[in-house]
Amino acid sequence: MKRIGMLLLLLFFLVWSKPEEVSACSCVMPPPVDQALEEAKAVFSGKVVGITESTKSWNRGKTVTFQVNEIWKGEETGKIEIRTGLDDGDCGFPFVEGESYLVFATVNEMYGKNTLATGICHRTASLADASEELSELGSGKIIEQSNETTSVGNKTMDAGWKVAISCVLLILIVITIYSRKKK
Repeated sequence: MKRIGMLLLLLFFLVWSKPEEVSACSCVMPPPVDQALEEAKAVFSGKVVGITESTKSWNRGKTVTFQVNEIWKGEETGKIEIRTGLDDGDCGFPFVEGESYLVFATVNEMYGKNTLATGICHRTASLADASEELSELGSGKIIEQSNETTSVGNKTMDAGWKVAISCVLLILIVITIYSRKKK
């Protein structure tokens, strides 16, 4: 019985001590503007009004909130949240609060189900550096400012399976210890 308790305790620690995943960014040339528009879930221009960083292994990255000015594809709303990596090592785009950008966002499950994301491998660029893209896109829909925020599925990755396994293991450890003390 003692052996089972130790095994369960070891399994509990193995589940929670999983090494952090490491990734490196490698990009090919971005696709032409028309192809990037087709592949994107949302294409818009806007000003960064908020950046939140998370370094948790299951939710690593930045959430960037934009005040949308013009939209070429996606939901027509005044504010949009997207995700990106923390830096160029994980393909994160270096957004600066208060600056304006042309954003090509795709759905990326790495940040959560149906989450809009962009990075240095997309055609996302500072609005001042996006003249080629803006010329090819033509006029988009001008968005009237509002306070509603859209974040297509912007949810943290579900770590529920870890919690469930931990609870089961904890219960089994308690039962094992209790039954051992009873003898």
